[in-house]
Amino acid sequence: MEVLEKIHLTDQQIEQIEEGISVSISATEDEFLDFAFETPYRIEFLEDKIIVMGLAKFLHELMVMYFGSLFSNYYKIKQGYYVAGSNVGINVRGTKKYLNPDVVVLKGLPTFKGKSESIITNPHLVVEVFSPSTRSYDLDIKLNLYLKIESLQFLVFADIDEKVVMVYQRSNDGKSWLHTHYDVSEETVNIDGCEVVLHEIFDSLPNLEQLD
Repeated sequence: MEVLEKIHLTDQQIEQIEEGISVSISATEDEFLDFAFETPYRIEFLEDKIIVMGLAKFLHELMVMYFGSLFSNYYKIKQGYYVAGSNVGINVRGTKKYLNPDVVVLKGLPTFKGKSESIITNPHLVVEVFSPSTRSYDLDIKLNLYLKIESLQFLVFADIDEKVVMVYQRSNDGKSWLHTHYDVSEETVNIDGCEVVLHEIFDSLPNLEQLD
């Protein structure tokens, strides 16, 4: 019988996380699942490594809450949709890869991974808000994984620094994706019929430069 090692973060790793720097730890899938139930941090599992996300910046979390509120209000008039935050994990079905998006929308009840009540396999829509340390990781690695999830219909990336929103929508035949890049402040962003003017998304954030 395989003996699982307990995953512990060193003081140095905790300091990195608190500075917003992600930490990578070699582990098995079972060790990841065990660690996931006890850690207070957002974590993912790719290529036999646990990726512990660095603590998010204040503006990042405001943007996450904006999308959570936007979709909660939009989907509440539709039956059978549920909006959840970043503590819900997603398993890419048939793989040992686990993602942790900023916002998740479900259409219908969750399909859980095994006996877990925290990790689902059937997201309808996910949102990722870029941070400087995760932008390339989100686009180079997580994008391709999300697009392989059969239930996923919409993938949204929001870039606070560039004031850009990217929306990936699955085609009607399910075999391809339409990518819409919104970067004109007055244009209307359409996500599953939920419409909002682009500049209104970023106008919701405070100007922290006033603190200088």
